[in-house]
Amino acid sequence: MAKQKKGKEASEKKPGSKGKRSSSPGSQPKPPERDQQLQETLRQSEERYRTLAEQSLMGLVVVQDFRIVYANRAYAQISGYSVEELLSVTPEQLQAMVHPEDQAVVWGRFRDRLAGKAALPRYECRTIRKDGTVNWMEVHASRIEYGGKPAIQAAYIDITDYKRAEEGLRQSEERYRTVLDEMEEGYYEVDVAGNFTFVNDAMSRILGYSRHELIGKNYRTYTPEEQVKPIFEAYNRVYRTGEPLKWFPMTEIRKDGTRLLVEDSVLPLRNDKGEVVGFRGVSRNVTERKKAEEALKQSEERHRQLTENAGEAILVIQDGRVKFMNPKGSELSGYSIEELASKPFVEFIHPEDIDMVADRYMRRLKGEPIPQVYDFRIIRKDGVIRWGELNAVPISWEYRPAVLCFMSDITERKEAEEALRQSEERYRAILERMQDSYFEVDLAGNLTFVNSSACRHLGYSREELIGMSYKNFVAEDYIKSVFQVFNEVYRTGVANKGFHWKTIRKDGSPGFIDSSVAPLRNDRDQIIGFSGVGRDITERRKMEEQLMLADRLASIGQLAAGTAHELNNPLTAVIGFSDLLLERDLAPDVKADLCTVNQEAKRAAAIVKGLLAFAREQKIEKTLVNINSVIQGVLQERYYEQRASNIEVGVQLDPSLPQVMGNGTQLQKVFVTIITNAEQAMLEAHGRGKLTITTEQVGDTVRASITDDGPGISPDNMKRLFTPFFTTREVGKGSGLGLSVCHGIVTEHGGKIYATSEFGKGATFVVELPVSK
Repeated sequence: MAKQKKGKEASEKKPGSKGKRSSSPGSQPKPPERDQQLQETLRQSEERYRTLAEQSLMGLVVVQDFRIVYANRAYAQISGYSVEELLSVTPEQLQAMVHPEDQAVVWGRFRDRLAGKAALPRYECRTIRKDGTVNWMEVHASRIEYGGKPAIQAAYIDITDYKRAEEGLRQSEERYRTVLDEMEEGYYEVDVAGNFTFVNDAMSRILGYSRHELIGKNYRTYTPEEQVKPIFEAYNRVYRTGEPLKWFPMTEIRKDGTRLLVEDSVLPLRNDKGEVVGFRGVSRNVTERKKAEEALKQSEERHRQLTENAGEAILVIQDGRVKFMNPKGSELSGYSIEELASKPFVEFIHPEDIDMVADRYMRRLKGEPIPQVYDFRIIRKDGVIRWGELNAVPISWEYRPAVLCFMSDITERKEAEEALRQSEERYRAILERMQDSYFEVDLAGNLTFVNSSACRHLGYSREELIGMSYKNFVAEDYIKSVFQVFNEVYRTGVANKGFHWKTIRKDGSPGFIDSSVAPLRNDRDQIIGFSGVGRDITERRKMEEQLMLADRLASIGQLAAGTAHELNNPLTAVIGFSDLLLERDLAPDVKADLCTVNQEAKRAAAIVKGLLAFAREQKIEKTLVNINSVIQGVLQERYYEQRASNIEVGVQLDPSLPQVMGNGTQLQKVFVTIITNAEQAMLEAHGRGKLTITTEQVGDTVRASITDDGPGISPDNMKRLFTPFFTTREVGKGSGLGLSVCHGIVTEHGGKIYATSEFGKGATFVVELPVSK
């Protein structure tokens, strides 16, 4: 209660009362009349002061002992506290009412002022309202006596709005300065005499001076003498009319002496009375732009000359019409640009090519992938049809999609190509009709072209042969010699004529080619491969081999006939006397030896008989013979043995097979020998087998084929197959005369006998006999 009373008393004190209080009844003796007048005067003065303080718009406060002992309503409104709340704040609360960043200054001056030290009577600081908001205050403070004790009286003026406006202005000026400093164009201000009063960084860079060097510098120092007068007149016009000058071209001299081309825009600079006191301007360096414009101008001139003198037509097509065309385009089409622009461009194209050209034009505009270069026909104004080669790319023409076209007249080239095509067509027709093989290979030996005969001779399709290496169809033992021939032709450049080589057909059968090879050259006369012509001499080689074999067999036959006659008589005696001796009663061991002599003599006699058959000393009588019947007779004889040996027989006999002129017995011997040999080969290979026999008519020939699934015939054995006394069987199990005798019989009948085999996969024996006339 004591504190409340004390506070109440403090609140009743008046600023400037020096701590005097009104007298209370009975508390003091009644003053004299003069004192009463003085006190009344003082009271009235204090009342007027209080009235002024309470009515003041400034916040008034008295602080004593770090407590507020007086505050008016204006300060209460400024602080957000009531007067009662202000009078009850503690020293700590009072200190916190000042912004933390300003407390040191405010309370430092407060202490200095109480201590009688010199302190600024006016300053600005920030205070914190009751709601936490921060306000700026202008403070006027002084030291007074209050209640007989020192105190600080302060008057507060809220300058928050002013500060905000000031900060806004500062930020605006900062942004303004930032814009000026960051802009690429130079900004400057000059007085009416043309002296710089302000420049931005860009202006300094343009002229090559520092800002400090430019301030106060007159425009004449960086202006060429011949431009001083025009620039003065331009600025004078702005001064007189007040109208801005837009992008006035001028030349400026940099600090280093180099010249720049600039464009300036100038405005009058006025004071607050509206009087022109100078000029502000924006200057941009257009030196590079002017250079670029000049380069562009020169480039456009070069392009114009190139376009007008180009050897090909250049057109721009937009919206389906020709928008631009060079003189060559008029020469090619016979139309002027005005005539072409009057109609859709497709109307000048050959009817057969319109759809293709229009489709590609639209697809190109859509960005779809299409050939960039293609050919089509146009119809000239005079009706003549010309061929054009078009190279087109999408472009923007006057900010809209268009197509830039380069067209060359290729009519002569097309005519030459057509003539060449016809020539090549005739050339290829000749190649396709010729019976000989024709081929072309690159330097690596890969086929690049073959005719139909080559495909037929090798047994491959054209597609299979193209790209195939010669090593794939040349017999292994001929590859080296073929390479040497090609290498010699490449080295000398001279064609090689008349060399032969062995081929392996797709089906594995051998063949022989008689070839000539010439170098294949490009348009620079460089050898890029080889061309060759080959004649299939397979049949000729077979005939030659058969003739050679026949000659050898004839010679052997003559020798065999003579030998057989010489051996026949002694053998007859040996056999006869040994038969007589065997009838006698002899010792067992002697009789056994004599039996061996008798058997071997008879075997020798059989061989002699075979030699006589081989030599064909006997006269053969020929009649009409049905080969099907001969084969069926042999199969009937062999039926039991084939069945017992698990030999499966498949027969495909042509019922309409014509007859041949021959000796049935001799021909039967041929088929018995072939079939028996096949059976033995299959049984030795895998204990069973399958035999396939077919007959057919091929031209004027009857062909019989006997195929087995035995072990086949090796290439080495194939060469000696019909040689007398050649056998692959053990000694004593075959004379080696069977196939040679067959060869002799078939040859005697005017036919052929040969074998084909893939070693390890069986063999086929073929007997061909002429049809009876």
